[in-house]
Amino acid sequence: MIDRPIGYYVHHHGAGHRARAQAIAAASERRIVLLGTGLGEDGIDLADDRPASGLFDGFDGASSRPDALHYAPLDHEGVRSRVARITGWIAQARPAMMVIDVSAEVAMLARLASVPTICVRLSGNRDDPAHLETFRAASGLLAPFHPACESAATPEWVRAKTLYLPGIAQAPAEAAPLEKVVLVVFGQGGPTGDGDKLAKAARA
Repeated sequence: MIDRPIGYYVHHHGAGHRARAQAIAAASERRIVLLGTGLGEDGIDLADDRPASGLFDGFDGASSRPDALHYAPLDHEGVRSRVARITGWIAQARPAMMVIDVSAEVAMLARLASVPTICVRLSGNRDDPAHLETFRAASGLLAPFHPACESAATPEWVRAKTLYLPGIAQAPAEAAPLEKVVLVVFGQGGPTGDGDKLAKAARA
């Protein structure tokens, strides 16, 4: 078991998932293999599964999509290729486990392929059937946020399966502290900031 790698699926919306995966892989004594879109030489590069528009909104609009899935477009070559590449790697590498950050579909695919999963949980209210069934199927859950930031709606059984690890990220460069400065952080790939609100906050 000790020689078998750990697979780590990296979601490709934004840059935070990849930064977190790289930080964990760098600190791990076990071999971790990253799987995701746009990884290049950093891991196993998967075909893009986004709609033809290039925009991923998490929904495919299919009226027949099961409640246990968030995104399952029909007749999508990218999705077909990804599933084949992931399961092919699982069959060949026989990973000891898969860390999924984040995808209900990949988590269920790994579980169907008989691989234990550790699913990364994002903060906020995640009580839809797809999230809850993914959490139920996982061997464990990892939350990169403090328990105090937990949603009141999160079921107790989900909390009990969760290891809270706030602050998982690449180490920041040393910098001198600045007085009267407010730092505003936006994730890559998300909506742009509201300039009026930022100006109001700055004046305050």
